[in-house]
Amino acid sequence: MNILFNNNTSTPKVKITDFGLAAKIGNKCISTKAVGTCGFMAPEVISGETSDYKADVWGLASILYALICGEVPFAATSLEETLEKTVLLPLKFEGEAWEQTSQGCKDLLTAMMVKDQSARMSLSEVFEHEWLA
Repeated sequence: MNILFNNNTSTPKVKITDFGLAAKIGNKCISTKAVGTCGFMAPEVISGETSDYKADVWGLASILYALICGEVPFAATSLEETLEKTVLLPLKFEGEAWEQTSQGCKDLLTAMMVKDQSARMSLSEVFEHEWLA
C-alpha cells in the first residue's frame, strides 16, 4: 500500500494506492489468511483468527493515525514487537500532534481500533460519525 499526498491545491488530496493483496468481498465473507503490512494489520489478522471487513476498518484507522502523527499506532523497533504491541497494548495518543487533534477525531480512531472486531465500528458507522459530518 502506498499513500500519496498532493498539496498543490487549496484542498489537498490523499490517495491510497497499490492494492496488490486486495480482494472484493461481501459483508458475510471472512478470511483466515494473515496478509498485509504489519503496522496496519488488525489484531485478529495477526492472531490468525477469522476476520471480516472490520479488519479494513482497523487498517483505515491506522492510515488516519499515521497521517496525523507520522507513525503507525503501535510502532516499534522490530516487526515482531510491532505485531505484539498491536495485539496487547491499548491505543495511545501521545505527542505534539495529538495535542492539536480534536477529541472527535480521537474518539473516531478509538472506536475504529477496538481490539475485539465484533465490538469495532462498522464502515457505515464510521461514515456516520460526527467527526466526518
